[in-house]
Amino acid sequence: VESLDIAKCLIHTFVRFLPLGLYFFTYFSSTLYKDRRTIILLLGLIFNDLIGTIYKKYSGIVPNDTCALFGDADGRGLNFLPNSHTEVMAFITSFFYSEMWLKGSVTGNWFRFNFLLFMMILTVWSRINIGCETNYQRMIFDILFGIVRGSLFYYLFKSYYKNPTDNTNLEKKVCDTNVSGYTCETIKDGNVIIKDSLNLDSEDSDEEDSDL
Repeated sequence: VESLDIAKCLIHTFVRFLPLGLYFFTYFSSTLYKDRRTIILLLGLIFNDLIGTIYKKYSGIVPNDTCALFGDADGRGLNFLPNSHTEVMAFITSFFYSEMWLKGSVTGNWFRFNFLLFMMILTVWSRINIGCETNYQRMIFDILFGIVRGSLFYYLFKSYYKNPTDNTNLEKKVCDTNVSGYTCETIKDGNVIIKDSLNLDSEDSDEEDSDL
């Protein structure tokens, strides 16, 4: 029983800091690896929180202390995130589901699909279990808001959200076809090999000279 209680506490702690973890992951990944996808995802989280701030301000929603990320010495909750954990996870899940749906890779990404679904269910269970989500109607609305915002954000930025390997494959294809004006460099056995491009203009001029 004690082991189960410790496991539950660890799960609740993990879920409690999950939104901050997403922020830190996207920030460090975009800074260290210069990955454009994580930059877009970071902008999506900021966009989602901006809308949540406006909605929270004008709707007058006051979360209870059990939803807070931190607590002060007097036992008061300190929560500076405008959106609930369920809304944030719904946003992330909807974002990646939209990507898989448009690319037609849902069946080929069952692990990602099930992992996101599991994290969504785990977040909902944890927030209900600790007494944070007591209004089920509001929780359903938060999930729906997250789904709509995540899908909308992906549709707006889908043209920029590309895998960096796509450019690599395109570069290799262009290099193999010897496009004019394109120089390819490869490294083999520690030596840089430059593959000259096919100069179509010079070939055309040579053919004209031979015809003359």
